[in-house]
Amino acid sequence: MRIRSVAAAAKIDPMWCRPAVLLSLVLSVAGCCQAAAQPPTPFPAAASASALRLASESVAFNTRDGDYLQVDGKTFQATIYQPDGPGPFPAILVVHGGAWVREDVRRDEHTLMDKALAAMGMVVVAIDFRQSPQHHYPDSVADVNFAIRWLRANASKFNASPRIIGVFGSSSGGHLVLLNGMRPSDPRYAALPLAGVSASPDYIIVVYPISDPLARRAYALDVGNNAPVKSTDIYFAPPGSLQEGNPQLILDRHEVGQAPTSPVAPGQRGREWRREGHERIAGHSAAVRCFISRCGRQNSAGAFA
Repeated sequence: MRIRSVAAAAKIDPMWCRPAVLLSLVLSVAGCCQAAAQPPTPFPAAASASALRLASESVAFNTRDGDYLQVDGKTFQATIYQPDGPGPFPAILVVHGGAWVREDVRRDEHTLMDKALAAMGMVVVAIDFRQSPQHHYPDSVADVNFAIRWLRANASKFNASPRIIGVFGSSSGGHLVLLNGMRPSDPRYAALPLAGVSASPDYIIVVYPISDPLARRAYALDVGNNAPVKSTDIYFAPPGSLQEGNPQLILDRHEVGQAPTSPVAPGQRGREWRREGHERIAGHSAAVRCFISRCGRQNSAGAFA
């Protein structure tokens, strides 16, 4: 996975919440990765990465919902935003947040961004997954792992190229994405059957991710914010899972050969532990680039100032 720096600054601005900012981040990274990503398996030359281009002007797109996952007696859906045109288009999977257990946060969380990306010539697939107080780590991690493989296996149905599969995640969704970027072949994460397809994303983008759930819980407890403490305790109910399923501690334990490479946009609240944690992740490997960013004016180099 390769990335491009789109911003660098010491302070965080609430403007990160605006869809236009997320759009700029996704387009910057996806555009860079079109030529850089390597295919996990052979595909026809017509779908080569060099042939993939974002649209130079806005294009029409179709939106439809479809089932993609059946697990625990339930069916989960994806919303597919498919641009009109000959394709093939680059594709990106969108993983929503919701503190791991909130059932009121669903795949429509980033609808404005999803539509804007589709209008730029990207196939966008926004998914629902097991997110409720009844589900614990690593259920939703496995769902996202399956979704990556499902999208790659079915890319041609959406006029997308299986060569360029990115994954976007926000908040707790960023945590799920980070774990799959670090451990795509972990037997627990890859437990849902779909053989012969790689779960390793070509690039990942995480926005205010919970990269260190243990530190985040401690911070919330210290400032008297009980909601994150409660949701963390519910999701990480299995003994030891808060430490085991922690991206920062995985790196501290040297359990992965190469850390995930992704731009990181922290949120406004809790900036101290967020910035420190992301910088600690960046410090583990030269292959990692973490961008602790805010939005502002765009300079001539394409970076947000």
